[in-house]
Amino acid sequence: MAPQRHIAVFLVMGAFCFVAVGSAVYEIFLHLRVPNVRGVARENTIRILLMAPIYSVQAYFALLGRLVEGNEAIELFRKVYECVCMFAFLRLLVCYRRSFDIITSQLARHHCRHIFPVSLALKETYKPIEFVSWT
Repeated sequence: MAPQRHIAVFLVMGAFCFVAVGSAVYEIFLHLRVPNVRGVARENTIRILLMAPIYSVQAYFALLGRLVEGNEAIELFRKVYECVCMFAFLRLLVCYRRSFDIITSQLARHHCRHIFPVSLALKETYKPIEFVSWT
């Protein structure tokens, strides 16, 4: 009875992984067809859209765990791509706000503080430009 459950889990997870990858590819295709979005906005949006299939494929391989030896390499790639995706989000934010200075000028000083465990080690408040630069 137990092996049938595992097969069902593998099949359902594989179907969800296929749907995640397929919908991300479809969204990227639709985004590439828009004629007046170019440059930084387009490339960073595509980088962010690629995050969902990377997560789903890595989760599927983690589920297969015993069958795939390269799961650590896939997990490392996912973590590196997460960093790329965060940087892409910051670049997209700067692109839409037109300037890094505009973003920092809209932050109030009391919003520029760290959460509890980090606030014990670091200064409580920063100037907005310092907070965004160092965080």
